[in-house]
Amino acid sequence: MAGTKAGGLKAAATNKAKYGDDFYKVQGAIGGRNGNTGGFAANPALARIAGARGGKSSKRASVYTDEMILDACQNNDTIQDAANALGLSRSYIYVRMRKIRERAGHRGSDITSPLATLSNDDDTTQLIVAA
Repeated sequence: MAGTKAGGLKAAATNKAKYGDDFYKVQGAIGGRNGNTGGFAANPALARIAGARGGKSSKRASVYTDEMILDACQNNDTIQDAANALGLSRSYIYVRMRKIRERAGHRGSDITSPLATLSNDDDTTQLIVAA
């Protein structure tokens, strides 16, 4: 009967008869005291790092569509203004523009594209969007 439900019940009855009704309680307590992993409670800094990694690898789609990003860039003078209008970071806008450009078939690290042209003048980044 090994490995069956009936065999397990029979073994449990035998253990309780030999060692007392609290056999499994005692065994569980011994195992709990022997645990030494500590988990995240022992190292909050590690928990923070792990949470940050998990958050960065989110599989959820962005709520900002390409059209929303492009519209914000068209309606604002600088990338920073577009980012502020959407409540995003400037670097996020740059990354999204690069992805839009790559999907349009343009490669390279330069963010400029037929859709948008960036020019750096006096610490401001201007975005010129073609109609």
